[in-house]
Amino acid sequence: MTGLGDYVDSVKQRRRDDAKRFEELDGNLCMLCHARGGDMRSFIVSSGYNMGEVVGEMIDLHEVEGNLNGRGWYLRTCKSCRGALLTAIMEAAAACREKRKFEVDSDGAVITREVKIDRETGQPVEA
Repeated sequence: MTGLGDYVDSVKQRRRDDAKRFEELDGNLCMLCHARGGDMRSFIVSSGYNMGEVVGEMIDLHEVEGNLNGRGWYLRTCKSCRGALLTAIMEAAAACREKRKFEVDSDGAVITREVKIDRETGQPVEA
């Protein structure tokens, strides 16, 4: 089998492997830095994107048994790593908001010059 069939098979196998990894997790171990302690938290991201390509330690919950089944991507983190992840999201959101000053295409890529936004309509107006 080649092409789409191979891809589907590889996704199914990855999900089975992830379910096994989840089952074997040590809830007191940070999956990123391997800190050990009782203040670990679950970080769950619901995304159609393969988050395992972004953070290899993340586990796809699609095949996991129990109340987390199908809820997205899972990561168990310590306070420091959790803070780093949340800071990165916050900084990325701030950078995206900065693009509001510019004309952007439908993908969010900056097209041209800085523009002013009409506060009432939310539409760009000539600067």
